[in-house]
Amino acid sequence: MKHTKLILGLLAAGMIFGLNAQNLVENSSFENGVDQWAPPSWKRPDGKIWLTPASDKANSQGAGGAASLRLDWTNKHICHIWYKKEIPLNGLKEVELSFWGKNVGYDKTNIIEITVNFPDAKDPKKRNISAGNKWNRPPKEWTNFSRLIQVPEGATKAKLCIRIHGFTSTKGTSWVDNVYFGAPQKKGNGQQAKK
Repeated sequence: MKHTKLILGLLAAGMIFGLNAQNLVENSSFENGVDQWAPPSWKRPDGKIWLTPASDKANSQGAGGAASLRLDWTNKHICHIWYKKEIPLNGLKEVELSFWGKNVGYDKTNIIEITVNFPDAKDPKKRNISAGNKWNRPPKEWTNFSRLIQVPEGATKAKLCIRIHGFTSTKGTSWVDNVYFGAPQKKGNGQQAKK
């Protein structure tokens, strides 16, 4: 009887851990296209064009499949690609944001990042937290960006936004793949070597 209770307790703990480590982003490796990601729908008053993402089956990080999200940026574009679903945090106090990114063809420097927006956080200064490259270190090869984030007080949901800032560049292409947002993963879990 004691052994049965112990086994049931261990199974329950394992199931809870498994649920907590679940990726809250659907189609995070873009194998089913980019339908869940889109730019804003309103027209910009400055004449700039919202960049539209594309699926790329010829270039991927590799760990999650054979596709990625491709962003062909020019200095006529603004790149804010929003994940269409609000993500419930289900009581998480800490989350991990990670993704793989790569840039080619920028004649100057650029930033590729994913911003987590906590719309109902009590402190407005803690509503937006990003992970990505430093402005003067764009990744020319597949590079993993990861950040542990303390969920701000009052936050019950999150939104994700992929952003590119090209500064004084005129054009370039960026890729994003294998986005993870959820409970912190074990160290070494999901970390892949640069491709």
